Amino acid sequence: MAPHLTLVEQSRALQASAKGQTPMAVFDTLEKARQRKGVAMVNLTVVRRFLKGSTHKPGKKEARGRKRIYSRRNVLSMNAARRKYIKETKGTKRATWKLVIRKGRVPKADTTTAARAFTREARYPTYTFIRFSPFWWVAAGGF
Repeated sequence: MAPHLTLVEQSRALQASAKGQTPMAVFDTLEKARQRKGVAMVNLTVVRRFLKGSTHKPGKKEARGRKRIYSRRNVLSMNAARRKYIKETKGTKRATWKLVIRKGRVPKADTTTAARAFTREARYPTYTFIRFSPFWWVAAGGF
């Protein structure tokens, strides 16, 4: 199987097409250059599809694979809800992933999905110890 069109070949093909050359003429020029290098040539239909614009789209967003559940906006709202909850409870209760998902009003998903989304968006919730009031220690027989 022949290798894909390189970026240099793509730019040459577009320049030749802009000058008014037919796809067959563009194919011939690319084929001659590849023969000099000793590389197998792609099919004529590959060049035609490229010139038509149906393939080799630079900068196009990747469309393969599973779609993301949490967008950046979702992660930011979950993080805001997490911080607000910690502030409201004065750090006396844990902000679990399930709670963060519920309070953030985002689509329901597994907790590991939320954790991965936080990592992807560079929001690293640090582990903090639960703060107890001194009265709790006294009631428990401390001090």
